[in-house]
Amino acid sequence: MDKPARQTVRYLHTVDGVHLAWAEAGSGPVWVKAANWLTHLEYDWQSPVWRHWIRFLADQFHFVRYDERGCGLSDRIVSDVSHEHKVADLEAVTDAAAPGAPVTLLGISQGAPVCVDYAVRHPERVSRLVGGLQTCHRGQRMGVFAERGGAPGAKDDKHHVAGTPGDDLHAQRQLWLEHERIGQKRK
Repeated sequence: MDKPARQTVRYLHTVDGVHLAWAEAGSGPVWVKAANWLTHLEYDWQSPVWRHWIRFLADQFHFVRYDERGCGLSDRIVSDVSHEHKVADLEAVTDAAAPGAPVTLLGISQGAPVCVDYAVRHPERVSRLVGGLQTCHRGQRMGVFAERGGAPGAKDDKHHVAGTPGDDLHAQRQLWLEHERIGQKRK
């Protein structure tokens, strides 16, 4: 029986000087999970909410995740938590974890639009884009989507991901822009 994956916590400095904590565990194709709200690398590893997901992915892949600026083991007092800085943080973590190599991006909740923007800006660095979206255009529910393929590289075929809206990153970005536009009208 294989030994369960163990995580290693590392740190990096972003271009604007923020100290970000990131963790990696497992081996195989690289999956990078964009940060979502209120993460803590050490607590999430033990959390009954997250540990089964984190350990499953670490048993299947080289799984990388990070605490966003202002949360967990990353700098708590930061001046900018804009979407642009969140994309830049994902860039920094991806560059540190897999320099130059394509990765699968996993975006859950607020991490999904960060992954979409990263994929649009760096298509050569993204082999797959996987996300769990809460809502989408005009309040329709959207489940799991996969861009540019399923999840090849999983250790068995039972864990492939499929869904909507297809494999057009431009269309996905347009969907998010429309979602943001509708959200701005409601404010």
